[in-house]
Amino acid sequence: MASSDSFSANILKHVLSPKLITNTTGGYDAKIDLLNVDNIRITGDVIGPTGSYWAHGGGSVGPNPLNLVTQTIAGGNSPAMLTSTDGLNWATVTGVSLSVINTSTWNGSMWVAGGISTTGAPSIIYSYDGNTWNAASGTFSARTNAIVWNGFYWLAIGESPGPIFVSSIDGINWITPSVTGAFDINGRGLCWNGRIFVAVGSSSSGTAIIYSSDGITWNPGGGTGIPSQGYGVCWNGAIFVAVGTNGSFLGNTIVYSTDGIIWAPTTGGFTYVVNSVCWNGTLFVAVGADSIGSGRTMLYSYDGMNWTVGTGGFTIIANGVCWNGTKFISVGFNTSGLSTILTSSDGLSWSNSGISGQFTGYGIGVSSTNVWKKTPQTIQDAINVLSNRIFELGGNTYI
Repeated sequence: MASSDSFSANILKHVLSPKLITNTTGGYDAKIDLLNVDNIRITGDVIGPTGSYWAHGGGSVGPNPLNLVTQTIAGGNSPAMLTSTDGLNWATVTGVSLSVINTSTWNGSMWVAGGISTTGAPSIIYSYDGNTWNAASGTFSARTNAIVWNGFYWLAIGESPGPIFVSSIDGINWITPSVTGAFDINGRGLCWNGRIFVAVGSSSSGTAIIYSSDGITWNPGGGTGIPSQGYGVCWNGAIFVAVGTNGSFLGNTIVYSTDGIIWAPTTGGFTYVVNSVCWNGTLFVAVGADSIGSGRTMLYSYDGMNWTVGTGGFTIIANGVCWNGTKFISVGFNTSGLSTILTSSDGLSWSNSGISGQFTGYGIGVSSTNVWKKTPQTIQDAINVLSNRIFELGGNTYI
């Protein structure tokens, strides 16, 4: 019988979180999480003979194609939540206690989502499978806009009245930390890069970007061209990109930073608003609207500094975007009868082709369990990525 590859087995057993799940006769059935960099899930036979399973007898031994399992959650209005495994076929998630879902985040073991509570229920909910959701416990603002996991705890951001920031170890029980320097109007976007948090939002002082190493003490970002209101932020391993608006078509809707502290303007962004931004390992995609009804709602950039308008966007406005391992998925608001979900394989050209099940109202946010940036085709591809992503954080090894 073929023997397992000790190097990949050791990676799965000793490095990854939540480490090896099962070791079956079919090889390693593994779930892998790239905390602070990517979250991925790989299932099936990682390595073995040319067939699907380990077996006695002849045949060459080598890597088999990986089976990447993806779940994407889209939040919005009517219905509040949709789920999909391919980004094309969507099903309504029932039993959600929020009237509108603004955001959802997967940490490798569970989903946490936030939105608008109109009944006094908590504005944060959690799920282990993306289908059955329960209300979290704690004191929340009436609207939760963004949620992030840093490898140790969850941090969520909302708006007044109510706490702007709440945090949780388990995603279920939430507390209100005594923060300083936070927004006093709202927080809209939140990101962690392994070293610092960056949050974007609005404050009476005009501050739209703040940063913190611990989620407690926050400081305003500096630089030039920062939007008056921040809506989204992401990190690609080298730079942060933050997006927002300056109001009445004043431009400066996208800025970038190498450290999350000092920010600089970009070129080619929309003049009106950019709502969300993501990275897939090759390029950034940002979505919003150059003007309401212009049809110019999708942007892309290879460096985060120079932006180009994509084709085939929403007729009114795009609100959220993510990468699911094989395609970009965006949600938004379209002319009546047109799709509220669009996809793109390259981030440049967008289409509603093949999409079934969608929002009858509008989509706000979208995220995926599988955000492996450059999808590996073999176990060796995965090992190459994983072995280059190990770093020490608080005495524990993470990917």
